[in-house]
Amino acid sequence: MKLLLNLTDQDPVTTKSLGIINVSLGLLRGFAAQSEIRELHVLTNSSLGCPVKERASGTITYHRANQPPPRRWGRLLWDQWGVVRAAREITPDWLFLPKGFPPGVLSPGCRVGVYLHDVIWEYYREQTENPFPFLERVYFPWLSRVALRKADLVTTSTQWNVERMRHHEPKARVERVGLGFDAVPPLWKEGETCGQDLLLLTSRLPHKLTPQAVAWVKRWKQETGDRRAVHGVGGLPAGVSWPEGDGWVLHPRLHGAAYAEVRRKCRSVIYLSAYEGFGMPPVEAQREGAFPLASDIPPHRENLPPECLFANDNYGQFRERLDASLVSPKPVAPSREWPDWNEVAGRITRLMLR
Repeated sequence: MKLLLNLTDQDPVTTKSLGIINVSLGLLRGFAAQSEIRELHVLTNSSLGCPVKERASGTITYHRANQPPPRRWGRLLWDQWGVVRAAREITPDWLFLPKGFPPGVLSPGCRVGVYLHDVIWEYYREQTENPFPFLERVYFPWLSRVALRKADLVTTSTQWNVERMRHHEPKARVERVGLGFDAVPPLWKEGETCGQDLLLLTSRLPHKLTPQAVAWVKRWKQETGDRRAVHGVGGLPAGVSWPEGDGWVLHPRLHGAAYAEVRRKCRSVIYLSAYEGFGMPPVEAQREGAFPLASDIPPHRENLPPECLFANDNYGQFRERLDASLVSPKPVAPSREWPDWNEVAGRITRLMLR
């Protein structure tokens, strides 16, 4: 098989979702390991460069590596025409879009697969507070529907996503392939004292419930008199201020080694959200030996044990879960064996070869 992977619009600096970039690069590494893929072509940009230098079998060819990622109207032109022109020039058997958005009008002249992360537009359609500009509110839901109606293969991470996508388009070929995770060492070695701080994940986006998360942790500290540090990672919505005083530390958005360094200091990772397609941060924390505390919503139920979940309208349950995480003699064990990216990309490759 000759595969073309589109990463052109991915930019670690300006992206709203580092998770989507991590998935996209993970899929690239996974596809590079598949012997069934004779030629792997990658549309990239100057921000990403050439993330994989070689592969075990076959060839890998990068395109546009010296060009900047498209922005604003350039992004729309790329989605609807640039990727089509590239596919027609490269002539792959499959064009795969790990960000989930295929061209809506023109045909690339090959079969199209996507990894659709969620249908979060259905959540914001029901909310009066929508943080996205009007054109984005129209454009990206439209592309999601295009993916469900026109893509030859739609892959996603959770059964929750499969059900929601089939709700919107019953005839779509949607397959749950899961999410890959790289092998990681535990945060703390055997016999070592684990971190004792709290990590609170924040975001400017309303569905992440940051105002409520900050208020709940602040209330918990006031009620218990607990003096351990609370590390906030991420942005804050307009009108929300980070508490002042000793023990309240707000970091900018972190990833990679910088994020791992902060997470190592923390025993519990707190993640409030009203809507997710998967919910990577609490699963990552659990795999590394920390205690994930997450909102009780469908994708989290698929991926985390019940003792890690609390209802978004129940502060008492949140406090109970947090208190229990801090006195437990050992971290909560991962609820399953998680696949790596080679396995996830292998599942997608076999679906394409059917």
